Amino acid sequence: VAFALLRLSKAIRARPLLAAARSHFERTGDQLMIAECLASESSAAYLLQQPQAALPLAEAALATLRKADVVPPLTESRILFVMAAAHGLDQNWQEAANYYQQSIDAGEVVRDLRRLSISYSGIALAYQELGQYVQAARFSRQALAIHETLNDTMNLARSENNLGLLLVRAGDYKSSRVHLYRALKLADETGVDGKSYILTSIAELELAESRFDEAEEAARAALAVATSGSEQLGIAGAHLWLGRVAEARGRPEVTDYEFAAAIETLESIAARGQLRDAHTVYADILEQRGDLGTSILHLKAALATTGRSGMPVAMSSSAIA
Repeated sequence: VAFALLRLSKAIRARPLLAAARSHFERTGDQLMIAECLASESSAAYLLQQPQAALPLAEAALATLRKADVVPPLTESRILFVMAAAHGLDQNWQEAANYYQQSIDAGEVVRDLRRLSISYSGIALAYQELGQYVQAARFSRQALAIHETLNDTMNLARSENNLGLLLVRAGDYKSSRVHLYRALKLADETGVDGKSYILTSIAELELAESRFDEAEEAARAALAVATSGSEQLGIAGAHLWLGRVAEARGRPEVTDYEFAAAIETLESIAARGQLRDAHTVYADILEQRGDLGTSILHLKAALATTGRSGMPVAMSSSAIA
């Protein structure tokens, strides 16, 4: 029942069932099922945007799996997949790419086209955040092709968003607009989770083209969507882009307010990678203003976090295998 609920993105309802199941398997000593439960608890934390919980649970799942006498390839592939997604949520992009590749190499994933497509999308996002755009584009287009074949509109919307964002950062704004607005249309039609991330991607595109009104409108829409769904990472991302737009428009007091709101939100959920990025971006803005003292304070705050870098607005695919 918990697995079915996770596939429906109903993580809150799945969590107590997973805890009860894990308690039973711990009593019976079934290491494989303990690992499955831990991995699914990690997926639930992923869906609820809780990086401080998702990664430790995924690591515990993999450690438990290694204790089993016989490890079925399908189970190994699935848990490596969840491990990759958890690293992505925590913005550890190189580890995410490595674990996605290990999941594919485990072999069984190729029999499940849906999970293979999500793995390709995850690798694409990781390479995008690492600045390896050629590899990112290759995997992203492979993911899109499979999503189209399977008529998987939920993950198609996510992959369209990720490809669109990649194209923004590569400077291909015209192509990016096609993919991002297709992602938004799919999200509106299907009610897929993560619409706030698509809207922040659009805000990034509009700001890159100096369309300040449109960028602010998209970021405010993202904030409204994320707030209605209690999506803390989405709320933080919207504040960050509102801050960037305000700075571009010469409104430093608004920038300061928006970055403070974003940082406070990220601190509340211990989102280490995103928090580091927020401090780093804000430090750069302050340096450009000439406020070197405050800029240094934010750089020190960035260095004090343990997550790794990557822009805090990208939208990952589902972690549910």
